[in-house]
Amino acid sequence: MRKKIWIVLFFPFFFNIVALSKIYGESKIEDLINQLRKAELKEEEKEIYNKILDFGESAIPYLLDTFKNKYETYRVKELMARLLGDLKAKDAVPSLIDFFRKNRGKTEARGVRSACIYALGKMGDPSLIPILKEALLDREGSVIASAYLALKNKGIDTTEDLLKNLQDSTRALSTLEAILEIKESDRDFPVEKVPSLLKRVVLNCEDSFLVCVYIEEVSMLKTPNSFHLLLEIAKAREKFNEDIRLTALSRAVEFIREFPFLFSQYLDFFIEETSPRILTHVLWDLNHFTGKEFSITWEFENELEREMIKDWKILIANEYQKIWEEKHKTQSRGELKEGM
Repeated sequence: MRKKIWIVLFFPFFFNIVALSKIYGESKIEDLINQLRKAELKEEEKEIYNKILDFGESAIPYLLDTFKNKYETYRVKELMARLLGDLKAKDAVPSLIDFFRKNRGKTEARGVRSACIYALGKMGDPSLIPILKEALLDREGSVIASAYLALKNKGIDTTEDLLKNLQDSTRALSTLEAILEIKESDRDFPVEKVPSLLKRVVLNCEDSFLVCVYIEEVSMLKTPNSFHLLLEIAKAREKFNEDIRLTALSRAVEFIREFPFLFSQYLDFFIEETSPRILTHVLWDLNHFTGKEFSITWEFENELEREMIKDWKILIANEYQKIWEEKHKTQSRGELKEGM
């Protein structure tokens, strides 16, 4: 009898506790989402993100409502999409696909669209593979990168598709941007193949601004083949103006420290170059890298034969090569000694 009375008395309190717990949970999730809106530091954002993940499936309705809110910022929508993916929120799939497709071409929405593809890749649903392959043909590098990584996680390697797209002038730049992102996560991606595949597209590009973008992004690949393509651009006197050639040259010289064997090819360029402005720039770089200074007066260029100038440049190049080799050997010995 006492037991029955206790149960009758306790049950209302039990349901009240459950209800209060649910209300507290809802309030806490909404509070965390609001904190995400205000977060300014990446570390703070990550901490709040992980706290929301700890709520598991119970957070999904609030995340989805926030994602679907047309007044929400793109930054918050991007975070919501990633959270929905990490929680494998199947109910969010239609909304994620809808946003991805309807906002194609909107530069400001690319981060959210990339996050949508990331989320769809996390769902573990084979029926979503076609949408991931569709994203592989997108015009935004971050979207392509998300699609590539999502497909690779499912055992589908699309490396050859990306490499092929580098030879298509309408897809080359976005594909290059994707590869720069991919290489940070996929160390096996053959980045050394990229510059040679890009060569035809870059050297035939008529847009000076785009060529400069290619120069910057090719230099970020950090492979010897990047140096070779940059030098090809610098050599293209008939195709590109001196500003573009100098930009390529400035990026090319940065590779010499990491890949000393490229130094002789840089000197070969010096020997063949004829522009006083570019030669002055090259000599400044050479002086900087070797610590040796050669003073040059260009007035004599009109007085001497071209071949004599070339012979003179060969002599200087040989001198620089000796200085560089000796300097590099000294540095190598110093590093070896430190290692011991």
